[in-house]
Amino acid sequence: MKFNTVMDAYYKEAMRLVLDGIEGIAAALSVADGHLNTLLDGLPMKFCSAAHEFRPPSQPVLALRHSPAVMGKKRLWFQRELAAEAMLMFTERELIFISEEKTWSWMRIGQVNKYGYVVTYCPLARLGGWHIEANEKMAMLDLSVRAPQGGETVSVEFPRGEEHQVAALLRQQLVISRA
Repeated sequence: MKFNTVMDAYYKEAMRLVLDGIEGIAAALSVADGHLNTLLDGLPMKFCSAAHEFRPPSQPVLALRHSPAVMGKKRLWFQRELAAEAMLMFTERELIFISEEKTWSWMRIGQVNKYGYVVTYCPLARLGGWHIEANEKMAMLDLSVRAPQGGETVSVEFPRGEEHQVAALLRQQLVISRA
């Protein structure tokens, strides 16, 4: 679902109703999350803001992992972004993946400004499994999401070398959520 700035609040409310409905929650109460600012300490401001904006109001954030952008080889002014800067965020009932929009231009002079986010919500109750594969530059986390009518695989890209930390975070948080 693509959001725009004019209808953003309506889309977020509709999405929250759908996600809470998947869990069988009729009316979730909003809770404060004092722990979130501690988890966000040292992260770029845009991801701190995104975490507050896209966190489900009824769920505190339990853990998160930030990943820098993955860049290809640089040749003069030409450099390709292989994976955008991103963050995995765990709540009690959801895994949320927040990333910047990927830069499609090969010519980059200095820092490129990015204003939008791509946010993927994965209800933990629907998570069938996960798998991490890596190549020389980046790693890919494949989340198997299941539903009564079928399922789908959601892929998340992150820098090579972070596979063990991401896998440990997933194992730890999935044990907590299923307890």
